[in-house]
Amino acid sequence: MGLSVTSGSSYESAIQTPRHGRADRCGRRHRRLGLVRVWVGGQSATLATINAATDVRLRTVTEDDLPILFEQQRDPIANDMAAFPAREREAFFVHWRDKVLGDPNNIARTILCNGIVAGNICSFNHAGAREVGYWLGREFWGRGIATRALEAFLAIETTRPLHAFVVHHNLGSLRVLQKCGFTTVGTDAEGVTVEMTANPGLIALLGSGEYLAVMDAIDERLLAAAGKPRPRVVCLPTAAGQEGPASVGKWMRMGIDHFTRLGADVTALPAIDRAGADDADHAAAVRAADLIYFSGGNPGYLHRTLDGSALWAAVLSARAAGASLAGCSAGAMILGAYLPERFSLNPHFGPGFGLLPNCVLLPHFDRLPARNVAIATLRHKLSPATFALGVDEDTALVGRPGGTWEVMGAGSVLVMQREGSHEHKHGAIVTLPQ
Repeated sequence: MGLSVTSGSSYESAIQTPRHGRADRCGRRHRRLGLVRVWVGGQSATLATINAATDVRLRTVTEDDLPILFEQQRDPIANDMAAFPAREREAFFVHWRDKVLGDPNNIARTILCNGIVAGNICSFNHAGAREVGYWLGREFWGRGIATRALEAFLAIETTRPLHAFVVHHNLGSLRVLQKCGFTTVGTDAEGVTVEMTANPGLIALLGSGEYLAVMDAIDERLLAAAGKPRPRVVCLPTAAGQEGPASVGKWMRMGIDHFTRLGADVTALPAIDRAGADDADHAAAVRAADLIYFSGGNPGYLHRTLDGSALWAAVLSARAAGASLAGCSAGAMILGAYLPERFSLNPHFGPGFGLLPNCVLLPHFDRLPARNVAIATLRHKLSPATFALGVDEDTALVGRPGGTWEVMGAGSVLVMQREGSHEHKHGAIVTLPQ
């Protein structure tokens, strides 16, 4: 797996990709960089450390990283995947120091997985466009690390449009780019050019715990996805609209206090009925948001209030522009294709908004009475094309439809289909059924 970048740039020539028109030892011509493989030698790492639940972070590249990055780019399997040869040691260090780190227009970061150097990711200018490329060690392939690293980097590199190039046989890197919101804008004999025109927002499905400190790491990730110093957050207590002014006021204050503490610019809107959901000022605030957050309450009331409203149209408009969306409890339930109206030995489901196609979402799942019986009953009711997500309290599933998702928090997420169930705990990277 690997990602490619355009040839001729200072980053590319520093990172192993020859100038356009030069051929590798296999006779292939190069325009871009691409790769993914890791060398752990020289680092105090064990297989247990590498294979543990993944904590993926980015930091500034240091001189001590360069010997590790040098060894990574020498892997012949990675070279074949990327369709370009490795550089010799002296050439590698000169190019990294002079062309990558020495060019103020470049942004370069080391990728850490559980504290171990797993690779690097950089952006650079080429032919009037901004491009991105990464290199990940082979021991770290196939675990969602490249996707996590690119997501984090997109909050640092905020230039849009942003481009990348992938050789045709490097399907893993093409998939990483697609998961992060890049779309194909061109192909030629060598590969595929992809482009991102806006940050694709995340979706967070929370089992409970909105606006509590236990959710800080989750909400910090949602804010980072905006790529702004002070992201704009809109908190919506709509699901609690039938609970009275005291309850609505509590959720509004909690949302403002929580996200202010995390460094965001926060607005809480009293959109608690259909008139509020059709209010033009409320809709305008939502359209301008970087993160939209629905707290808990009554899922049926929330869906009825939003369905066909100006507010929900504004949510979809903001999503198309790159905003993230979080739903807790009832706020998460409405995002599935089917909304549980009654959950018993004879469950009944109405329509949801379908942001997660073919999905039924059940929050507070660890508190479900007679859970084993409920799981068996639910699975029996599922068609072969549908699935259900059981999200525990103080837990979230964060990702994008069509891409990978990550379990975050204290509990687990149970993915249920007619033929079986799979439980995923904190740090797990999950691909949902299609």
